[in-house]
Amino acid sequence: MDSTFANVMVVLGAVVIAVPLFQRLGLGSILGYLVAGTIIGPFGLALVNDTAAISKLAHFGIVFLLFIIGLELAPKRLWDMRMGVFVGGPIQLLVSAAMILPVMLWMGVDLKAAVVIAFGLALSSTAFGVQLLNERNELGSAYGSEAFSILLFQDLAVVPLLLIVSAMADSTTAEPASWQQIGIGLGAIAAAVLVGRFVLKPMFGLMSSTRVQEVFTAAALLAVLGFGALFNLAGLSMELGAFAAGLLLATSPYRKALETELMPFKGLLLGLFFISVGMSIDLPLVAGTVHWLLPLVIALVAAKFAILYALGRLRGLDHYEALYLGACLSQGGEFALVIVAAALVAAILDNATAQVVVVAVGMSMALTPLLYLLLDRWVLARKAGIDSDTRDYPHPPAGRVIIAGFGRFGQTISRVLSARNIDFVALEKDPRHVDFVNKHCHQAYYGDATRMDILKTAGIDQAQLFVLALPDPETSIKVAKLVHEHFPDLPIVARARNFRHAWELDSMGISHVHVETELAGLEAAGDALTALGIPNTAATETVALFVEYDRLLRQEAQEDGRDYQWLYEKTTSGAARIDDLKDSVGG
Repeated sequence: MDSTFANVMVVLGAVVIAVPLFQRLGLGSILGYLVAGTIIGPFGLALVNDTAAISKLAHFGIVFLLFIIGLELAPKRLWDMRMGVFVGGPIQLLVSAAMILPVMLWMGVDLKAAVVIAFGLALSSTAFGVQLLNERNELGSAYGSEAFSILLFQDLAVVPLLLIVSAMADSTTAEPASWQQIGIGLGAIAAAVLVGRFVLKPMFGLMSSTRVQEVFTAAALLAVLGFGALFNLAGLSMELGAFAAGLLLATSPYRKALETELMPFKGLLLGLFFISVGMSIDLPLVAGTVHWLLPLVIALVAAKFAILYALGRLRGLDHYEALYLGACLSQGGEFALVIVAAALVAAILDNATAQVVVVAVGMSMALTPLLYLLLDRWVLARKAGIDSDTRDYPHPPAGRVIIAGFGRFGQTISRVLSARNIDFVALEKDPRHVDFVNKHCHQAYYGDATRMDILKTAGIDQAQLFVLALPDPETSIKVAKLVHEHFPDLPIVARARNFRHAWELDSMGISHVHVETELAGLEAAGDALTALGIPNTAATETVALFVEYDRLLRQEAQEDGRDYQWLYEKTTSGAARIDDLKDSVGG
């Protein structure tokens, strides 16, 4: 059997066994990935013989993660996060490094190496932090937003930290090289902005107009990897390039569709990243140094936890939110491994010291899910005597309205919702219509509402209402069945193209069905009656009676198993006269 194929089979098998098991035990998927990697890795059962190839592939998990993080950062949100990014982030990084540095020097580490290790260990794991927040649905909570801001600053700080490592390698030539590198990096950023402005957005418009989903997916992958390659050629990180691509597309109407298309790649590759971290944990080294390495890792986690707790309280978080902030970001991060690798190349660290740092980072990551678990139980114990409705630790964000189809019907509803300051997410499949709508101050996203992954990306899990405003009856029925099957308690307000369409929606149990021509037709019918000399009051009463009579007939038809033909004949026959209407409605 081919070795690559065998490695893939082993990794997938380990994931399938370990992750559900750890989820069932309440330990979370991340710890499952770590343990699986440790068991199948070179220091465990050695079932995988090409860990370098897996590590390179797993690196793309962070690249995709940074792209999706960029997609989430619309300019307004980025501006709202400015204090967390540019105040909380620097404080956390500098104070953490300042606490770690003297410990490294006390342990006899050279000054340059101590500085590199201190800043490397001060960084937290974006992959761990965001994954934990997503799993717990707390990315939108107060502490989740603060954690996200700090992680964003750390991701941005990686580039200057790598430049510092380069400068420390050779002080006689470092400064010119660093300035040259900065110039190249700025050039790459400028090129990325131009490409995003004049190439990226038009490209996605063209790809979406083909209506071939595979082409759109290919374009999404090309954007992420292309920007990553551009920044990599400029001496910057691929992660920063992917993040820049995401930022440039954050205001694009294709944001939701891009996030949905890339989510499976991100999830799988991130899982692979966690497995590769598990593989890097040198069990013999841990066994030989556990008497001092484990206490050191616990001290690292405790110190960062304390700093983050204090920072959270300083930034206005309550006691429990600050505790969760500390638990979320107290571990070492994947970028510490990048900085250690650069320090190895620069001969600042020797191989033995680098391996100890890598193992320490891996152990700190493994402690994070356990820390969360202990904190959850402690908080529950502390809150045992308090009504659950008054808990002040993080809650999921409030639900939203999803509007599928953003033609005149959907836009009318959105305008009324906006008048009441009710947030909504509008999904529209026609890219030309999306562009037109967005030019006229509405916000719509390109997305196919017949796909459950698109609906989940739009937030249907937390939605309070689903508005079905699609013009095509066949597609409308398909979406209605999908939503009604998976979310039977979610209210649906539906647009019906005609009475037969309304009949089919009624038969599914959807109670809020509106025929698109009905309101205009009823208004015109009232005008017709008054034009014929019938008083306004009587005309209004007739229209109101007909609406109620029609509703009762549809209800009767559903209860008695009548077909659409019966309903149509009943409402158009001579029996539906005003006196009969009064009797029927009155009865």
